[in-house]
Amino acid sequence: MTNGLARRQFPASFHPVNPAPPRSSTIRTIQPILAWSIGFAILLAVGWVDLITGYEIHLPALYFAPVALLAWNVGLRSGLAMVVFATITWFLADRGAGHPYASWYDGYLNALMEMLAYSVVAYSVARVRRELTIEKGLNAELSHALAEIKRLEGLLPICASCKRIRQEDNTWEQIEIFVTKRTDAKFTHGLCPECANALFPGISTEINVASQPSQSSPV
Repeated sequence: MTNGLARRQFPASFHPVNPAPPRSSTIRTIQPILAWSIGFAILLAVGWVDLITGYEIHLPALYFAPVALLAWNVGLRSGLAMVVFATITWFLADRGAGHPYASWYDGYLNALMEMLAYSVVAYSVARVRRELTIEKGLNAELSHALAEIKRLEGLLPICASCKRIRQEDNTWEQIEIFVTKRTDAKFTHGLCPECANALFPGISTEINVASQPSQSSPV
């Protein structure tokens, strides 16, 4: 009966925790030259629309598009550079539309406000891209680490006497060899006090006495 139950035991299985390959840690972007070309094309189109619609219709959100495009695909510095071009384009379109101001400096103040708004967009987009890149890189490293973790599952048919483990081909293997082959664990061997006393009673007693701290006799 016992042998029959032993034969029905499921052998231990071994597999990586996460066998999926690690994903790429980079954010998809377009080439800087292409990003600049598209950005300038969008900016010229927005400036032309802003000019022909007149100063009564304000279109600041359209100027955000080339700024965000450069900040996302190239970086913060390129995004800030596009901020300067976008501010100049808006200023020229505003002046070309004949926007009257009560003071000569009002147009420059509006241009400064536009520049600040575009700069916030550039910084926010670049910051989001940077955080996503870092997060994706950490996720890729975590997936790679989980893919390398090894574990044992199932029932281990082990001998109650010698502690060897039965293989799927009915051969028996030492537990140290079995675990070492299937995990990254390594074994070091020594003797616990009980086994040391049983195997080497005389030597074990001398070692235990020598390892005890010496007590000085009272004066």
